[in-house]
Amino acid sequence: MKSVVKVNRALIAREAGVTGTVVSAVLNGHASVRVSAAKRDEILKLVRRYNYVPNKTARSLAFGRTHTIGLLVSRLTPYYAMLTEALQSAAQARGVDVLPLTSGANEELEEQHLANCCDGRVDGVITAGSNDHSLALRAKYTRPPHDLIMVLIRGPTVGFPTVHFDDVAAGRMAADHLLDLGRTVFCVMGTSGERVRSFRERVSQRVAWPPERVETPEYFKAGLAAAERVLALRPLPDGVFACNDLLGLALMHAAQRRGVRVPDDLAIVSCDNTEACLYPLPQLTSIDTQVALTAETALQKLVDRIEGRVPEQEHTVLPVTLCVRGSTVSGAEATDPRSRH
Repeated sequence: MKSVVKVNRALIAREAGVTGTVVSAVLNGHASVRVSAAKRDEILKLVRRYNYVPNKTARSLAFGRTHTIGLLVSRLTPYYAMLTEALQSAAQARGVDVLPLTSGANEELEEQHLANCCDGRVDGVITAGSNDHSLALRAKYTRPPHDLIMVLIRGPTVGFPTVHFDDVAAGRMAADHLLDLGRTVFCVMGTSGERVRSFRERVSQRVAWPPERVETPEYFKAGLAAAERVLALRPLPDGVFACNDLLGLALMHAAQRRGVRVPDDLAIVSCDNTEACLYPLPQLTSIDTQVALTAETALQKLVDRIEGRVPEQEHTVLPVTLCVRGSTVSGAEATDPRSRH
C-alpha cells in the first residue's frame, strides 16, 4: 500500500533545504528573517504544489498571535453591517481574520464578549458604539490583569485610542444645507451629543427660532415613535436633521403615512450615508462619514499596538461630506454610498 505523505511545514522546509523557521517567515511576511528572492520563490512554489495551508493553531502557538481581531458592536444596523464588511476587507488584505461580536445592547453579554476576548482567541478588539457603562467595562478589560488591546470607534475619549468622524462638522453641515434651502423651522432627532449640539448652535446663529430636539434611541422602531412626536410639533418643522440613517428613514416613513410631502413640506438630512439611504423614494440625503476609512484607520491603530508600535495619533477625527438626494432637493441624483469608498 502506498504511504500517504503528510504535508506540513517540515516537508516544505526539507524539500526547500531550509529550516521550518524560514518557511514560517516567508509565509507570514516576517522581514526579520533574511531570505533570498530565489529561495522565497522556491518555497512559495512548493506551497502551491502541495496546496499547503498553515495550521492556524500552530502558528498561534509559535508566534504568540492568532492573526484574528474582534469587532464588538451592539447591533448589526446598516451602519455596523457596512463597518463590519469594510473591516473584513481591510483585514483580509493584511492576512488578518475578523471575529464579529454583537451584544444586543445587553451589558452582561457585552462583558462576556470582552472576557472571552482575553482568553487568547483574538489579538485585540475594535469596539463601536458605547454608553457610560460600556466605557467602564472597556476600561476594566484594558487594565491588568486582562490587558486587552482595544481601539474605540467613537469621539476622542481619555484613556483609549479612538477614531471617529467629525461630529461637530456633521451637525454644522446638516444645518447649513437646510438653511441654504430656505427652511425656517427646525428639529433634530437623536441622542448623539456633539452632532445635536453643533446643529442647534449653527441654526441658532442664523435664525431666531431655536431648533426643537426630540431625543430617541437611534434605531428604526424607536425612531417611528419619535417621528410621530416630530410631526406633532407646531409649527411643523420643515427642516429636520436625523442623527443617523435609521431615524431619517423612520421620519420619512411616518411623514408619508401622514401625507406630509418630502421634500416639499419637510426636508430631511440624516447621517452615515449607508446603503439604506437608497431604499426609499425619494432617496435620503445623508452625511457621508467615511465608513471604509474608519475601518482602515481603526485596524491600523490596533495592529500598531499589537505589534508594539507607538501610533502617531491617539485620536483620529475624519472629515465628512454631504451626499444630496431627493429628501432635501427634488430630483437630486442618487449616488451609491459604496461607490464613495
